[in-house]
Amino acid sequence: MAFFDSGGGMPTVTALQPQAGNLARINVHLDGEFALGLSGGRAAEWHVGQVLTEAQVELVRTAEAVDSGVKAVRRLLEVRPRTDGEMRMRLLRKGFSASEIEQIMQRVEQAGEVNDARFATQWVETQTTFRPRGARALVSELRRRGLDAETIAAATAGVDELAAARTAAAGRMRRLAALPAAAVRRKLGDFLQRRGFAYDVVRSVVTECLAEQGAPADDLQSED
Repeated sequence: MAFFDSGGGMPTVTALQPQAGNLARINVHLDGEFALGLSGGRAAEWHVGQVLTEAQVELVRTAEAVDSGVKAVRRLLEVRPRTDGEMRMRLLRKGFSASEIEQIMQRVEQAGEVNDARFATQWVETQTTFRPRGARALVSELRRRGLDAETIAAATAGVDELAAARTAAAGRMRRLAALPAAAVRRKLGDFLQRRGFAYDVVRSVVTECLAEQGAPADDLQSED
């Protein structure tokens, strides 16, 4: 991206002015026209009358963009943890180039601020505790967040789907306890299937819940 028209020659710094709303930032004018804004530290390396190459200008512009992107990532992380894929998509929508995004993500990942394996493990633990789901649903959601198959497999390897289904069913049964056995079977089964539990797990847990309710033996038989 060109910030100026140097007429084929090398650009010259013609003004360095503090930004009105942020004195820590400096507006740089090249050949009489505004070219870019710099942090005070970087601007201190330049002076009026300095002749630059376009490569020097582009290098500094990229460094400023990367700094801005890192700050944007950190603001997003203050709201909630996010995956590498989620961050890259947000940065792309903000207008960062592929090269800038790569440098931004390299910095935050090297600092341990974005870590897909940690995110996946913590997310699965949270879901299992507060909103139990089946392995199918967990895998689907992690894929949607841009995680790779190996990371997903490692995060979901320890999921006890039967235990999770029992936990989910216990909460739901408080709303279904007064219904006839046939209605409980249908509604609880549909609920567990929507949560992504495997068919065999759903059938087993529904039967357990009906038995705990004291349903007649005939009602414990699966309708299929």
